[in-house]
Amino acid sequence: MANIILLIFAIVFLFSYAFKDNFIGGLISGCSAAALIGGLADWFGITAIFKKPMNINWPSVIFRTNIINRNRDRIIDTMVDAVENDLLNKDKLKAKFASYKLSVVLIIFLKSKIGDKLLDKVIDEFTSMALVEKEKIGTLSYEVILGVLHEINLNDFLYEGLQWTLVNGYQDKAIDKIIPVILKNVQSEDSFNLVQKIYHDSMKSYEKNSTGRKLVNKFLLGNVLGISSDKAAKIIQDKLIILLNHMLIKDDKNRIAIKNIMNQYIKKLKYDQVLINKIQDFKNKWLLENHGLKESIKDITVNYIENNVNRPYELFKNLKFEKRKILYNLLREEEKMQKMDETIKELIFKAIDEKHGEIGKLVKKNLDKYNNDEITNLLKEKVEDDLQIIRINGSVVGGVVGIITYLLTFWIR
Repeated sequence: MANIILLIFAIVFLFSYAFKDNFIGGLISGCSAAALIGGLADWFGITAIFKKPMNINWPSVIFRTNIINRNRDRIIDTMVDAVENDLLNKDKLKAKFASYKLSVVLIIFLKSKIGDKLLDKVIDEFTSMALVEKEKIGTLSYEVILGVLHEINLNDFLYEGLQWTLVNGYQDKAIDKIIPVILKNVQSEDSFNLVQKIYHDSMKSYEKNSTGRKLVNKFLLGNVLGISSDKAAKIIQDKLIILLNHMLIKDDKNRIAIKNIMNQYIKKLKYDQVLINKIQDFKNKWLLENHGLKESIKDITVNYIENNVNRPYELFKNLKFEKRKILYNLLREEEKMQKMDETIKELIFKAIDEKHGEIGKLVKKNLDKYNNDEITNLLKEKVEDDLQIIRINGSVVGGVVGIITYLLTFWIR
């Protein structure tokens, strides 16, 4: 269109020039001449952006042609700067993300068919990789579980667990279950023999090399009281049985004393730093020395992979059902959604702060792939229509200026 308009004004100028002394002819000639000059000047300027019009590039002080090719690096740097520091600067990116409820966006995506396809793809990729890397996955599972166990505060876990047993009355239930077991053992012949041995060893230890103690024990216990080691063991056994039977009663003083000792021990789990340190040290030592734990976790992981990896459809179906159930429940919990939104934004803002410079590098890396001609054609493709409109405007504005100039000079003459 710009070329046609320029050609029309050139033809009109050639035909009207012969009648320039006539008012109408001069008006048309002046208008078309100015339009032709304006259009040609804009054609030269716009063409010079992309190449050398009529191969003119000298003297360079006057004729600045082939501008894009000569300033390729500067143009790329300008584009990179514009994208990184203007279009996608940190503040604009953060403001844009802050304006969205990202937790809702994420859940909507996960609930969608695309989310299901993504889950399906992840499962397919995992199942194919799991069989190949099952030993590594087993080792990784152990390391993850070991890390979690190291982080767990065993004292708090024990404290909360035992407190829960107290609140729910399991302390009494435990005593009621344990005492009959102890009674059964105390009433056995093995227990009688053990008590007899303990009594005999205690008396021997008491007497040692003391002749006086031996005479007293033999005279007082043997002759006066008539207590042999068998009889003493029987008395002790009977007393233990009576004591244990009484402890089955809820208000028995010994039962209450045991419960108080248990309560005091539970409190120590929370406040006794020495006990806390001992338990933590025992846990860490056990984790360090228990090599069987590693093998057990690896075996469980490998067996699970081998038994389930060939059923991806069933696994996908179960995961999809669980996913939807979790997401529906999550949507109803505003506090969790808010916390989730804050966490997502915090991660994104952190990534923006740390990785924002990668935007410029990415833009520059992709622009560097283009040679001079490709960059020229790329820019030309994007802005050529607007530049040709400038040429049309130049011809039209030139024509209007030509008319005004002719009218002013005509009346002056």
